[in-house]
Amino acid sequence: MNAAQVLILILLLVNSVVDLWLKRISLLSLGIYALVWTAVCLPDSNWQIILPALVPGVLLTLIGYFTKGSIGMGDGFLVFFMGLGISWTCILAVLMLAFLLAFCWAVAQWVLYRSGQKSFPFVPFILMGYVVVLIV
Repeated sequence: MNAAQVLILILLLVNSVVDLWLKRISLLSLGIYALVWTAVCLPDSNWQIILPALVPGVLLTLIGYFTKGSIGMGDGFLVFFMGLGISWTCILAVLMLAFLLAFCWAVAQWVLYRSGQKSFPFVPFILMGYVVVLIV
């Protein structure tokens, strides 16, 4: 595991806790991540790999903006910053797993309680998807 992957793991852990408790993303943690990434990882970075990895985060942010928060814009910001440290294929794998896990959670909530929550924290699902991608 390289430094960028460790930074992403820490970023996701912190924001999972914040998202579960406060239902928002910590912009402070995103700023700290950006500063640390710039100091530690930027000198070894290849922008031809990084730029495509930023696209999913931009798209999620735009979806959040145009759907008035159906998916939080903070989730898009988080995925954008993840793109600084992992490839676009890894980002897509993480997001596919996160959406699948979130779907399973929503279905389980509906089946067990016969009522679906209007919203629930998404970052813990991103974290779970990221851990699976790291292991595999």
